[in-house]
Amino acid sequence: MAAEALIRYGKVSTRAGIAAIIAMLAMPLAAAPATSAPESTRPGAAAKAAERRLTEAEVAKTRAETKKLEHDDTLFWRALSTFGPLLTALIAALGLLASVRKAGRDRRDALTQEANERKLEAEKRAEAERAAETTRFDERFARAVEGLSSGKPGEQSGAAVLVASMVREKRAALSDQALQLLLVTLQAAHDEACERLLRAALQKFAHAAPERLVTDGEGDSVGGLTHVRTSYLKLPYLKLRRLDLAFAVLRKADFRGADLTGCYGYETKLEEADFRDADLTRAQWVKAEAPRARFQRTILVRARLHKANLSNANFYEADLTKANLRQAELFGAEFRKANLEKADFHGAQLDGKALLSILDSNGWPEAEFDQATRATLEELAEQP
Repeated sequence: MAAEALIRYGKVSTRAGIAAIIAMLAMPLAAAPATSAPESTRPGAAAKAAERRLTEAEVAKTRAETKKLEHDDTLFWRALSTFGPLLTALIAALGLLASVRKAGRDRRDALTQEANERKLEAEKRAEAERAAETTRFDERFARAVEGLSSGKPGEQSGAAVLVASMVREKRAALSDQALQLLLVTLQAAHDEACERLLRAALQKFAHAAPERLVTDGEGDSVGGLTHVRTSYLKLPYLKLRRLDLAFAVLRKADFRGADLTGCYGYETKLEEADFRDADLTRAQWVKAEAPRARFQRTILVRARLHKANLSNANFYEADLTKANLRQAELFGAEFRKANLEKADFHGAQLDGKALLSILDSNGWPEAEFDQATRATLEELAEQP
C-alpha cells in the first residue's frame, strides 16, 4: 500500500509539472486580442482550441489527483505525517553530532601537535643548556687542573675552592669528573690550607651522595678513597659498603657508626682512626696499619685483619666472631668484654696487657691460639 501511494504521488507530481508547463505555454495564446476575421477563417484556430481543451483537462485531472492524495487515509501517510518532523530533527541532530565530533578531533589533533612542538622546543633548549653547561664545566676543570698543579699555595687554594664548587654539579657525570679530580689531587701532598679545603669538599660530597664513593651513576665500581692522603677526614654514620681504602693514608679519620661492610683496606694507614659502633663485617684489611685505633662496640664478624698492625687498639665490647687476626701485631690491645668466639689468633703478637684483657673477654676459650699462647692464657686464668 505504501509503495502504491508513493508511485501515485510521483505520477501526480509529474502530471502536475507537465500541466503547469502546458498552462504557461497556453496563457499567451489565451490572452491574445481577437481579430475581426471570423474564427473559422483564422489559420490553426481549431488546433489551438483543441490544445486548450487538452490542457484544461490535464489541469482538472491533476487537481483531482491532488485532492484525492490530500484525503488519502492510508497508514503510511498517517505515519509519515506524524513522524516526518521527528525524522527530520533526528537527521539534523546526527549531522550536528558528526560535525561536533569532527571539530573535537580536529581540536585534539591541533592540541597534540602543539604539545609535541612545545616538547621538541623544550628538548632543544635543554640540549643547548647542557651543551653550554658542559662547555663552562670544561673551562673550570681546565682552570682547576692548572691551579692545582701550580707550585704556588695561593693558586692551589683557589683551585681547591673551584673543585669544591664543581663536585656539587647537578649532573652526575660532571660531578663524578670533579670528584675524580678531587681524589687524584688528594693523593699528593699540599699545603695545609689547600688540603683543608679539599678535605672539606670531599666530606660535603660524601655526605650528600655517599654511594658515589663506592659506585658511579651507572652502578660500576669506582676507586673509592684509594691512595688518598689526608688527616681528620670525617665520614661518620655513612653507608659506605665495599668502600676501597687500599693504600690510603687517613690518620685520625672519623668513621663512627659507618656501614663499612666488606670494605677493602690493603696496607691502609689508619693511625688513631675512630671506628666506634661501625660495621666492619667481612672487612679485608690485610697488612693495614691502625695503631691506637678505636673499635669499641664495632662489628668485626669474619673480618680479615691478617698481618695488621693493631697495637694499642681498643676492641672493648667489639664483636670479633670468626675474625682472622693471624700474625697481627696486638701489643697493648684492649679486648675486655669483646666477643672472641672462634676468632683466629695464630701467629699474633700479644703482650701481657693484651693477654690479660683477653681473659676478660667473652668466648676466648673457643678462640684459636698458638699452643704456647693458649698455655699462657690458661696459666694466667688459674692465678688468683
